Amino acid sequence: MMEDRRTVGVGLDVHKSSVRLAAVSGGELLAEVTLAYDHEAVECELGAWPGARVCYEAGPTGFGLYRHLIAAGIDCVVVAPGLVPSRPGDRVKTDKRDARRLAALHAGGLLTAIFVPSPELEALRDLVRAREDARLDRMRARHRLGKFILRHDLRMPTTCWGVTRVSDTIDAEAHRDVLQDALSGRLGIERDARAETGDHAERQRQRSHAHILQIERFMRDAGLEIPNGEDDAA
Repeated sequence: MMEDRRTVGVGLDVHKSSVRLAAVSGGELLAEVTLAYDHEAVECELGAWPGARVCYEAGPTGFGLYRHLIAAGIDCVVVAPGLVPSRPGDRVKTDKRDARRLAALHAGGLLTAIFVPSPELEALRDLVRAREDARLDRMRARHRLGKFILRHDLRMPTTCWGVTRVSDTIDAEAHRDVLQDALSGRLGIERDARAETGDHAERQRQRSHAHILQIERFMRDAGLEIPNGEDDAA
């Protein structure tokens, strides 16, 4: 087969357990196959078209496949699903159609690659997200506990969350019988939300925040630009 290798576009429709591969050149479908989600298997299949241009849409599987193919010397890019051109009214989506469409568009140079972070930058992003997740978990736990207390006609002892408020709320002797009875049912779950979820979330948030501060100090000492971001409220 004598097709121009430089014009071969390969589209990958990547899922958790499978990869649908389609190769197109000059508007002609060269091959298509469904593979297990395995980096080595995809690399081996792409060996049939040296120099081919490969792409897949960003998704929950992350950038592991991209990094593997780049390390193997394969021209691979990741594209944003929202930036892939589509015809009006074409709403039928299947693995086969998606892979063919990506391959044809990429062969024609109609797709725009997105920025793929380095593993170090991605780890920093995950750290920031972990801190935000922990902060939200803490907030939800406080809300659940506040509603639980209010349903039993109690009032929070202070206006802000701290040692005094948590201690007086959880250990109120005057209402210990109510809280103890709640242990065997749904009320117990809500009562324990602060102790099990809120405290854990707060510890996670504090650890994440400490790591982020260390990274910021390192970047500042190295003369690197620190991205602007809104500080987390304590």
